[in-house]
Amino acid sequence: MSSAHAAFDGSSGDAAIAAARPSVSPPPSRGGLVSLLAHDLRVPLGPLALATSSLAADPTIGGVAREYAQIAFVQSARVGRMMSAALAASGRLPSLRLARLAMVATVRAASDAFASLGGTMTVQGVEAPVTADATVLGECLLNMAELAAGGSMRTAATVDPGERVVVSFTCDDAGRCAAAFAKDTPDDADSAFALAAVAVAGAFGGLVEVTDGEIALVFPPAEDA
Repeated sequence: MSSAHAAFDGSSGDAAIAAARPSVSPPPSRGGLVSLLAHDLRVPLGPLALATSSLAADPTIGGVAREYAQIAFVQSARVGRMMSAALAASGRLPSLRLARLAMVATVRAASDAFASLGGTMTVQGVEAPVTADATVLGECLLNMAELAAGGSMRTAATVDPGERVVVSFTCDDAGRCAAAFAKDTPDDADSAFALAAVAVAGAFGGLVEVTDGEIALVFPPAEDA
């Protein structure tokens, strides 16, 4: 990993006039609005993704209808991830269910999920345990695969164990990856995925390091039972 990197761990008269005005709540901040929309839009996406997944897997449905069902499933699931990322980036992580996870196996599961979207992520490394929420971490890894792969839809992930468990993703477009992490609030899918990764890594005692052409999620190893 390159040594140059960025690390991310979130007058009396006037008073009288103001007092005479009716009390009006200030408009929500941009971050608050993003959180509000993300929460309300995410609720119906779960059943929608489940329904379209069932249709896509139904052997009695074929041809164009099945193809459209698969497209609807992939897109609704992606929008759901974007909404979850926007919430996480705004500091609203779900309740976490911490467990001891095998990191290489978790990254491979994310690679399989990425393949279902038409992407390719090769995975290598030595198995290492971490303490995290399987669903939240898995979704974060999938988001990082999508961000790192960019338009090529191809990336590679490496797991390095030791004093820190590091999951590194090779960026197809280094500038795009760096720009996503440079923003303060999410305003597109890239920045939502990036800022959510910072929040998720922090929730598990880790951080994100961005180098020239690489994104690294860094976690403390799980303590021995």
